[in-house]
Amino acid sequence: MIVSTEAVVLHAMKYGDTSKIVNVFTRDFGKISLMAKGARQAKNKFGSALEPLSYIEITFYNNNQRDMQLLSKAELVVPVRRIQESNEHLSAGLSILESVEKSQHEHEKNSDIFDSLVRTLTLLNELGENPHTIFVWFQLFLAGTIGFGLSFDDVSGDDLLFSLDEGRVIRNKNAHVKNSLRISGTVAAKLSNILELSLETSYTVFLDEKSRNEIIDLLKRYFSFHLEKSFYYRSYNLLVKHDGL
Repeated sequence: MIVSTEAVVLHAMKYGDTSKIVNVFTRDFGKISLMAKGARQAKNKFGSALEPLSYIEITFYNNNQRDMQLLSKAELVVPVRRIQESNEHLSAGLSILESVEKSQHEHEKNSDIFDSLVRTLTLLNELGENPHTIFVWFQLFLAGTIGFGLSFDDVSGDDLLFSLDEGRVIRNKNAHVKNSLRISGTVAAKLSNILELSLETSYTVFLDEKSRNEIIDLLKRYFSFHLEKSFYYRSYNLLVKHDGL
């Protein structure tokens, strides 16, 4: 059956001499793998549409008996090439793609995640301030959408105990809580603030390098715990290591 849908390119790899295998997250079919024959030829019908971060409209031959589908057509819906003009924006965007690819099962549709992914990449493409904060907002949204949201209702104090199991701060910081880690009150307050904001206003929260690193560690451990597999952001080390933009 030939079908069409919107998609975001998560990852692409070479296949053979002229083709690509492309992993995409689609509006109607969830995460799928596509064979793009001839995509690496100098003159090909896909152009630049199969690069990671691309928001595209695709047509493919859908066969439920196969793990990989054959791509027939791909066209850009909204170009997001400006993200690549900033190392920080690019790193944030690629890290977001990694989180979607690692957290979503094959063929599991989730239109809320798809819509927010498109909104987030569109916002990053505007090259606004604090792209790392936009990245964090999406991670908090993603965790909540797939069933293990984080809560930071009471973040008074400095050295706080965060339960990976419950996704919240434990008020008795001297308690011996299994599957927990220490977080600073500063980071807890910033995460609480981000949770209260919309995507479009999340950039108003500034995260310095120390806060970013602490949050990345928390997110890696939190997603790994709940997904029951290793979870990390390979692209995060592309971030420029300085305070501010």
